[in-house]
Amino acid sequence: MLDSSPDSQKRLIEPNRPISIRDLLTHTAGLSYGFDDNFYVDELYRKNVWGKIDRNPNMTLEEMVSEIAKIPLLFHPGSNFHYSTAVDVLGYLVQVISGMPFEDFLKQRIFDPLGMPDTAFYVPPEKTGRFTVVYGPEDGGGVKVVEQVKGSRYLNPPKAPSGGGGLVSTAYDYLRFCQMLLNQGEFEGVRLLGRKTVELMTLDHLPCGENCFGNPQEGFGLGVSVVRDWPSTKTWVRLEITVGVGRPILISGLILKKT
Repeated sequence: MLDSSPDSQKRLIEPNRPISIRDLLTHTAGLSYGFDDNFYVDELYRKNVWGKIDRNPNMTLEEMVSEIAKIPLLFHPGSNFHYSTAVDVLGYLVQVISGMPFEDFLKQRIFDPLGMPDTAFYVPPEKTGRFTVVYGPEDGGGVKVVEQVKGSRYLNPPKAPSGGGGLVSTAYDYLRFCQMLLNQGEFEGVRLLGRKTVELMTLDHLPCGENCFGNPQEGFGLGVSVVRDWPSTKTWVRLEITVGVGRPILISGLILKKT
């Protein structure tokens, strides 16, 4: 772990305990993503994870996680919230524990049972006619094309399918997934999660004093963000979906009430 004291000179120290699966699910593992230019650790992510993937598009999920494991932690596991590659690591754990490729696990255990035929890590040739371009804001107002369908990386299966993002889908498929969570793990006679499991997922698991993305009204459960005290007698869960190719478009604010 990187010593965060002012005079540490990038000194490494031992973390107080190993990373747990719960730490990964709550983004309290001490991992990062490489987004912050002010962190030395993020510089290592940009160089040794994303930089290597750019140079070697054939890098596998196992190789990606191996590179993440070489980078010092930002803090002691379980002590802080920091959005990170934790979900990518979880995807690799699913692959190891299940004994099947991560993308196959998602298809066999989630997408097929829920009737989500258009959800995958790439768009097959027979469906490219339904694949849309990505639009983004234009400087000064309006919108512009950010990425065309032709040449999109989503036209080919990725070598390292990511637990943190990269699926392409339709609103219909995603609605079915969300309805399953709203029904506490069941949809149209298919149960993927137990009711108590969903209840546990949607509790706020962050350490005392921590919040999600600097918002004191937002905590984090096991894989989902939790809106605290809104209204004061209820707990609400917000899911976020990233849509598009190349530069993602984030659609947030899907609120699911937990009774």
